[in-house]
Amino acid sequence: MSSTDLPSTEQKCETCRSDDVTDACKLCENPICDDCILAPPLHTFSLLETIPEPLSHVVYCRFCYDEKVEPEVVRYAENLEKANESFIFFKTQRKEIPLIKKSKEIMRVVDCDDRDETILRMAFIAAEKGFNAVIDVEVQHQKIRNHQHHTHRWSGTGSPAMIDENKLDRQHKLDQIYR
Repeated sequence: MSSTDLPSTEQKCETCRSDDVTDACKLCENPICDDCILAPPLHTFSLLETIPEPLSHVVYCRFCYDEKVEPEVVRYAENLEKANESFIFFKTQRKEIPLIKKSKEIMRVVDCDDRDETILRMAFIAAEKGFNAVIDVEVQHQKIRNHQHHTHRWSGTGSPAMIDENKLDRQHKLDQIYR
């Protein structure tokens, strides 16, 4: 809603009570001024498979942001940190993986810009589901030719899993001793 869509009656910003109302919160539709508009950081929620409707806006009042958006931003950041710490095991790996639990679901990630993004998206999905690893990972790319411009679109599959980090660490240390 822009300032032209707002009724002409005297409206005050819901947060600071200023008369300089320029927009409205996209969730509660309360009027707010430019100084009070809050938005999540750029590219927040970019790894989510689908962005929930309440999180898809860029204009929020303080009350809606604190109540509905901020907890999701914090949860997203926690899952991103877990995804960055996840273990990735490719299908070609020959070593034994110290599994605790393996999901029967096979994740498929498509239409990524590069290999790293494909792997990070799979790790993020696994972290959201409470797993600390992705096993049987396969990453493929497809060359896209647009006249003289060539790009690649990446996709991948894998299964979320929970592994025993201590056992994996012991295996790694033993491998170092016997090299």
